[in-house]
Amino acid sequence: MIVKSCAVRSRPVNPAWSAERVQQYLTDPGTTPLIEEAERVLEQLPHSTEPTGLVHNDIAIGDVIWSTGRRPVVIDWEGAGSGATGRDLGNARFELAMHYGVRAAETLLRGWTEVAGAPAPDDLLYWDLSATLNTPANLQGWAPMPHATEGRDAFITHVLRRVGATGASS
Repeated sequence: MIVKSCAVRSRPVNPAWSAERVQQYLTDPGTTPLIEEAERVLEQLPHSTEPTGLVHNDIAIGDVIWSTGRRPVVIDWEGAGSGATGRDLGNARFELAMHYGVRAAETLLRGWTEVAGAPAPDDLLYWDLSATLNTPANLQGWAPMPHATEGRDAFITHVLRRVGATGASS
């Protein structure tokens, strides 16, 4: 397929994506005022660039196998590498918010801090926004649920409010 126009993306492409998904991501010129605000805020947020441990790099709900009475098992490690722990936590929070709402993302954070015995990473809001912006503007056909775009946008709005961004009134 010949690409006639291409929006330049400064965010990385997920290495686990299929060629079709990469092409859709790279050629989708769409954006929204909310996404543009989130991109502006993301550029200003401090974040760790130092690897702090093994990270999955694209953890999603389907990457966890739950079995009664056993600990969950994380699968699909082909994109794994060293990185900041906030990367996986932000992506998991985004995934939960997109599927089940912002409250689910906050519940995950409370559980994570309880199990870790430590507060959330200082740069969590950066990783939250980073995860949400690694998607096309319109998620129809990209995510397996009908209201994925609305769920993503609600999470972006939630994170922007936590950051204190003025454009978070959407």
